[in-house]
Amino acid sequence: MYFIPFVYLLIGTYTDIKYKSINLLTSLFFFVFALLYFCIFTNLCLADLIIRETPGILLIVTSLIFKAHVGLGDGIILLVCGLFLGITDLFAILFFSCILLFIFALYKVVRCKVSRSYTIPYIPFLFLSYGLIFLKKGGI
Repeated sequence: MYFIPFVYLLIGTYTDIKYKSINLLTSLFFFVFALLYFCIFTNLCLADLIIRETPGILLIVTSLIFKAHVGLGDGIILLVCGLFLGITDLFAILFFSCILLFIFALYKVVRCKVSRSYTIPYIPFLFLSYGLIFLKKGGI
């Protein structure tokens, strides 16, 4: 089941780099698919669903409060991935993606002398973190 978020993050990475946005129809498709999978094939309760969605909801709220600094699409990506992955794996991916993003941003600031208004797509770092974590676990 870990292959589906891999494909979703791969599509999101492409659109985030190329267009600096995500495709909402693709996200809706994967969200509905994940929700149906969650309801039909798992025996988790509503509380588990809410816990899995918390990071995505918090990022969406943050993006609404700080409009120019955090992307709404990143929160949507986390909503979908949260359904598939669970809270522990999602937090691991978030943690490692922030570390990778920090290293990349530090490189861009020091080496390339970019300004503070320079934007970095975040979904590629989620994708890299996802790949690293699940390759370590034994494959996707």
